[in-house]
Amino acid sequence: DMITTLTRRGGVKLDIADEIQRTPLHYAASVGASICALFFCEKCEEGIIEKRDFDENVPLGLALLGNRADTSILLISKGSKLDVPIVITKRTKEKDEYKVLSTKHCSSLEGALQSISCESVARYILAAAKLSMSTILTASFSTGNLRLALNQIKLCPSLEELRVQDESSGKTALHKLAGVQSFSNAPGFDCAISDALIDAGVKTTTKCKLGLTPLYVAILNRHTDLCRHLISKHGDSVDVTDSEGSNPLVNIFNSGKGLSCDFLCMLVDASKDAKAFVNAAVKGKADKVDDQMWKDK
Repeated sequence: DMITTLTRRGGVKLDIADEIQRTPLHYAASVGASICALFFCEKCEEGIIEKRDFDENVPLGLALLGNRADTSILLISKGSKLDVPIVITKRTKEKDEYKVLSTKHCSSLEGALQSISCESVARYILAAAKLSMSTILTASFSTGNLRLALNQIKLCPSLEELRVQDESSGKTALHKLAGVQSFSNAPGFDCAISDALIDAGVKTTTKCKLGLTPLYVAILNRHTDLCRHLISKHGDSVDVTDSEGSNPLVNIFNSGKGLSCDFLCMLVDASKDAKAFVNAAVKGKADKVDDQMWKDK
């Protein structure tokens, strides 16, 4: 009622942007004011729903960042484009100015999957939009939604979509799986997803533009179960080199992360030539191993 009164009597423009390039619709979306957002969508020109603020976010991006499920679905139903990335910007205040610390981009689906309160938005996006399997799997893996990833793989009508490599990175779906931060929330799904992808024709020997195989990536991320599965069931080799000729057995010592005896012994047993690996351990890197048994071995 207040908005209607202001626009009728005060001549207030509904699509005007403030000093940080945000329109009233941006603010309505960010706080989940769905009725106000609907009013702005219906009374303003169509372009308002795609206007970007100083962070390059459209209203839908702010709604998803604020976990506003109802408002997000409303904006999507009103035509907000799902291929516009969400921009997550972290800032710090120095004196009277704000300094950008980091900027991250993610898809609308990824933004929806990051919050339990927006699961309904994710389902709506999957039902309403024709997203590529690459987009779906990237969003699922980055947010740890492995059950969703496995279901989407099984429902995928085209195996060719599952075999696609990213143009920019050269990564396959297996590379992205191996790059997942943790599988602790869904144990066993890493192996199940890898089997489903391999059955669909995704090759375990494919290298990305950095020269890494999926197993190489899994080794660097310490995914013991996935590594053991790729080695034992699919015959992947740990004796591979990246684009710089470096072996993953050497690189794990240089990564600065903790190493377990069980993990290292598995890799040594799988290697046909562990000389480089042993040399790396001898050169003072073995102190990163968290088990005396490995040093003794």
